[in-house]
Amino acid sequence: MRNIAKLKKKGFTLIELLIVVAIISTLVTVSISSYGVIRKKVQLDVAANTLESVIVEAREKTRSGIYQKTGDLTEGSSYCFGIVIENGEYIDLYRAPYDRLSPKNNQCDRSKGELFKTIEHDTNLVVSEIEYFGEEISDMIEVYFAPPKAEIELPSTLIGTDEPLLKVIVAFKNAQASDEKRIIVLNLLTGNVYTDRYEK
Repeated sequence: MRNIAKLKKKGFTLIELLIVVAIISTLVTVSISSYGVIRKKVQLDVAANTLESVIVEAREKTRSGIYQKTGDLTEGSSYCFGIVIENGEYIDLYRAPYDRLSPKNNQCDRSKGELFKTIEHDTNLVVSEIEYFGEEISDMIEVYFAPPKAEIELPSTLIGTDEPLLKVIVAFKNAQASDEKRIIVLNLLTGNVYTDRYEK
């Protein structure tokens, strides 16, 4: 009789089981929502790092002096490499013919710029804002590096008096002002580039 009584005491009641199920459900829900937040943060970090890499790649390709021969040596052409940034889109790598005889800061022939490489990315992530010399740009901007030192050619009509920075803000489509974003900052004098969290 005593053994049977002990066995009965070892079981769980229905209320205890329901409490355990409720606790497990709560933990699963919290874990899933936390995973979603972490996943978005990782996607933003990857996107920002990718864009930083594209800018570095454009600079290094320009420095390497990529040259295309189109006949004899005098008819060959060097290339400027750069990026085209457009609000609501992503950044792609472009190239344009380099004319060393043109006036300085106008040696990359933007009118003949062509897509060099499309960057693979999450289609839900886009450029949500562009700041150039402290001024917000509503549409797009082209930034090219000119051989041989990969100096940045700036659209002179846009040069302002604020700090010489190009800031590209990356976010998810239809992101709210309070949503997390990433910023890619390019120093237009030194060519240095870095990524950071965006805070306004």
